[in-house]
Amino acid sequence: MNTTPETGSSGAGGPTATLVDFDGALLDWPPFVHSTSLTFTPVAASLCPSCIKAGAPPTSHFVAFNVDGTYENGAISGHGYATYCPSIDRLLNDGPDAGTEPDAGTEPDAGTTPDAGTTPDAGTTPDAGTDPFGTCEGTCQDTTVTAQMDENQVALNHAYFGYVEPTTAADPWRLVLELSNGETDECPSPTGPLPPQIATLESVKAPVDTTPQTGSTAGGPASYLFDFDGALMAEYATSNTSLTFTPVAASLCPSCIKAGTPPPAKHFMAFDVNATYENGAAISGHGYATYCPSMDTLQNN
Repeated sequence: MNTTPETGSSGAGGPTATLVDFDGALLDWPPFVHSTSLTFTPVAASLCPSCIKAGAPPTSHFVAFNVDGTYENGAISGHGYATYCPSIDRLLNDGPDAGTEPDAGTEPDAGTTPDAGTTPDAGTTPDAGTDPFGTCEGTCQDTTVTAQMDENQVALNHAYFGYVEPTTAADPWRLVLELSNGETDECPSPTGPLPPQIATLESVKAPVDTTPQTGSTAGGPASYLFDFDGALMAEYATSNTSLTFTPVAASLCPSCIKAGTPPPAKHFMAFDVNATYENGAAISGHGYATYCPSMDTLQNN
């Protein structure tokens, strides 16, 4: 390796950073937020991929680095010294890698100054709400999404949604959805029980009809899959490589939420979803999401 900085920005490839907060000290809900820009600057390292393939890691096995990242309303910055954890590896069943020579270390790059956060938007005119579309009765009101990785399979049988208010009048209202499993069926919150597996659906435009939304389009929805007990996959988290979100029926009212007036008596989002992830995992099935105020992201106006 060398000390050349690596940079990444939202939707443009390169490294990214997901900030996770389980006690609500930094974030409300969802308990994770993804970087909009990131600079990762190596300082020094002793790495050996070929040793890992051979099952014989070096005695001194580390990466030292500086990191500067920004989020929609915050930042991370500082120096890190990462030690090796075999549980994080993703190895393929092929021959040993040629390996890399340990870097002797050089002066760290100054990096970039973390953004101090973004000024809260002054507010936009509340969305007038969307008219209900489609019908959803009987089994349509069941959530039957399945997550699968190789031979492992888990049911994601709970679904919830919240609203994300746009920061400019030109942008649409969006939804954030969570699919989860476990015995407890209650709105997600930083103080609530953590389900074993969670799939998030983010940046979903509040639909007005059954037109599918795909993650391959600019500004389209994205998904992250989390596994907290290892029943599904070895990785703690993975992001989607493809995603199709198909609305089936909905009764939504962003203007009600913004105005603090009672939402519709039936306040739901029914949908079909198919997604694949970087590590080969996939989710598919039908969801019926109920509204959770704890998942809302509203502007300060």
